[in-house]
Amino acid sequence: MASLLSLLASIPYFPNPHFMALAPLDVWARLLFFPPAKIPVRYWPRLLFALATSALATALTLPERLLLALWFHWKSRSSRQIGSPLFVLGYYRSGTTHLQNLLNLDPGLFSPKWVHTLAPQGFIFSWTFLRYFLIPFLPATRRIDALDINPDLPSEDDFALNNWALASALPAWLLPRARQHFERFHDLRTLTLGEQDRWCHYQLAFLRKLSFICGGRRLLLKSPVHTARVEIFLQMFPEAKFVHISREPREVVRSNIRLVMMMQQLFGFQAPPPQQKTEEEIVHRYSATEQRYLEARHKIPKGQLAEVRLQDLLADPLGEIKRLYGELDLRFTEAFERQMLAYLRNQTGYAPNIHPTWTEDQERRLAPSISGLVESFHQDRPATPAVALPKPHPGTDRIGRRKRKLAVLAGLATAIASATAWLLIVHLTANRHTWIVWPVGIAIGCSILRVARCGSWRLGLWSLLLTLLVFCADLLFSLRTIQFATYAHVPLAALSHGAIESIKLDARLFWFLMGLMTAYRLGSRPFS
Repeated sequence: MASLLSLLASIPYFPNPHFMALAPLDVWARLLFFPPAKIPVRYWPRLLFALATSALATALTLPERLLLALWFHWKSRSSRQIGSPLFVLGYYRSGTTHLQNLLNLDPGLFSPKWVHTLAPQGFIFSWTFLRYFLIPFLPATRRIDALDINPDLPSEDDFALNNWALASALPAWLLPRARQHFERFHDLRTLTLGEQDRWCHYQLAFLRKLSFICGGRRLLLKSPVHTARVEIFLQMFPEAKFVHISREPREVVRSNIRLVMMMQQLFGFQAPPPQQKTEEEIVHRYSATEQRYLEARHKIPKGQLAEVRLQDLLADPLGEIKRLYGELDLRFTEAFERQMLAYLRNQTGYAPNIHPTWTEDQERRLAPSISGLVESFHQDRPATPAVALPKPHPGTDRIGRRKRKLAVLAGLATAIASATAWLLIVHLTANRHTWIVWPVGIAIGCSILRVARCGSWRLGLWSLLLTLLVFCADLLFSLRTIQFATYAHVPLAALSHGAIESIKLDARLFWFLMGLMTAYRLGSRPFS
């Protein structure tokens, strides 16, 4: 299913899951009509699909928006109770996602997940459970770099400000003709006083909302645009801590060219500008963003800033993270180390993208603007010598096997409980309720993943098999008690034929496939 979605998404103008798909209709109205945006007809299917999902999200999140609107209006202008966040800085494609994923393994840190940032209006009530129903429709990896992606992985808080209030530069990818207007939200310097107040209001509102669910942990925030906002965040959070990651500038630019072109291809509603113009805009924005950071770097108090290069982090991740924690006066715990080593061992087979070298024309046009960053971030020095990960503790494999066995039993217990509840509902209502197979797949997959902590294709298949068995048990029971209730003895062949015909009817095949797919995707997730 995910492969089919990826294939369809590669077709020009084909509707695909949009990063604004869960933004409410009032946000879309501001994007499309203030000022009016000219959308060519060939982009209408993509736009209509996004508006349809937005209408559903608007209805689902409306109760939460109404309940919390007054509270946020009164309280969200204060940074109290939010604490002092840890910000990951660095431009797009500099390694910020990898660093965020590592830091997010610290039990003392809490990073917003994709379900929080794509549906910021309703993630406390509505999307806490509904996010699981998105799993069959989302790709398993990001198209830009093949990294794992799912609703529960760390995300960028800038998506939340975009989908909540359109207080972001992200729409510049969607409407190139309006780039000049939305790009002002990149570093916030040229915003009007009203726009600055609005951005600050929603930034604090989102962080305050996260504080409801973070359990007292320090917030971990990562958005590449924050690299140009250090001074503003110091005013909002005087004791905030910052980690800046850098990468060889040419690699950053090459990767960003691919990123922007892909974003425009997948999500844009207007024709993208010529590639040469896109390249020059990327170089200018990258250089300006990092220069803003370099200007503000000396204003960060001692003990609140640490820097790392991507090549050093890849060569010695454990050593570099320990160094960063020492410079930031953060507590590096044994539990954090165990989680990080398990994550790194799981990522050993990952291979980063390899981009083609620049042509002579690109080198002439683009290199001079970023040459100063090489020296500023010491990218001309060799990388730290590679350090092998410590060998797993002798008892690690035994503990892992024990967890997997417990996960198998947890899935079985969940399947038995789900089957019992489902058959009881069928008996009491005299209705098959085939749609229940989808929540059953979610329950089984979640129970297996929660116990195992790290899924696999075997656990995914076990989750799928249990869901299939529960579905078959319900189907045979309902056929016997509803369709053949008046017969004393029903041959097995008749029951089997009735079961096959039943699956083909109405939307039952759809519920069946969604349940199996969700169960497998949850059970096979690399990490919970």
